[in-house]
Amino acid sequence: MHWRISILLALAISLVGNLPAVHASKTLQLADIVFTINKGGDNQKITENLKYPAKLPSTLPTIKNTDTVKLSFTASFSDGSALPGLHQAVLSLQSTDPVSRVATQIATKLDVAYACDKGRGASYSVSTDFGTQDTIDAFLAHSGSYDAILYIAHSESSTPLAYPMGSIRINFPINAQVSIKPSMPESFRPEKEIHHIFRLPDKQAPKWLSGLFTILVVVPWVFLLAAWGILGANISNAFEPSTIVPAIAFFASLGGWVYLMYMYWLKLNMFQFLYYGGLLGLATFVVGRRALVDRAQLRLKKGY
Repeated sequence: MHWRISILLALAISLVGNLPAVHASKTLQLADIVFTINKGGDNQKITENLKYPAKLPSTLPTIKNTDTVKLSFTASFSDGSALPGLHQAVLSLQSTDPVSRVATQIATKLDVAYACDKGRGASYSVSTDFGTQDTIDAFLAHSGSYDAILYIAHSESSTPLAYPMGSIRINFPINAQVSIKPSMPESFRPEKEIHHIFRLPDKQAPKWLSGLFTILVVVPWVFLLAAWGILGANISNAFEPSTIVPAIAFFASLGGWVYLMYMYWLKLNMFQFLYYGGLLGLATFVVGRRALVDRAQLRLKKGY
């Protein structure tokens, strides 16, 4: 009995060991946060080392169109487990005042987002040159205060991390030109008319050729009837009361085959044709055999 209990306990332990582990939601954390402003006009580099959740100092100089801004950081799980890579890392610059958006005709606050690139290990970085036309277009050349917010997310963390880094001030030249893109309704315009070209119908045979084939089909029947008349065909038994009903049914079944083929040519498919043909074939076999048996008995009865 004891060895049976030991075996059952071993099986239970092995089953529990094979059950899938339920992973608890992990928490993301940031480290080695470096915010850098390269002043292109003054050849000056301003670097701020931050420790989450500290914010940028209010004494940062204004960012101009000659400057480049770079943000770098490392991400990890708070429990020390390995982080293969973030599923989302975005730096968002949101204007603190409403912006008149000429391009999209929307009067709301501006939000410009940049995706962070993955570097070595768990490091990420993003760099923005404020002198390019794309950057001017993205910000609509709007000078003012912007809130910098870093968003990171991973599938094993149920709550994404939003890090408000503080405010920065951006100043674009007064004469900066924004490449205005048409809004969606303005992009609709009439296109060239599409002329559909359908396949030309197949050429039909000349009428005289159709008439010739019709005559060739009818002529054998004419010759057959003429031959019967010349040879003196005996049709006296065709209307014999004892055999007329099976004979009519047999010839009607043959006519049914002609009608079935005609309907197959018009609208029936192959499966429908085989189904109705099977039923009609069975009826043709039964009435045909009955007609031939009656005809043979009639010949034996009359002795010819």
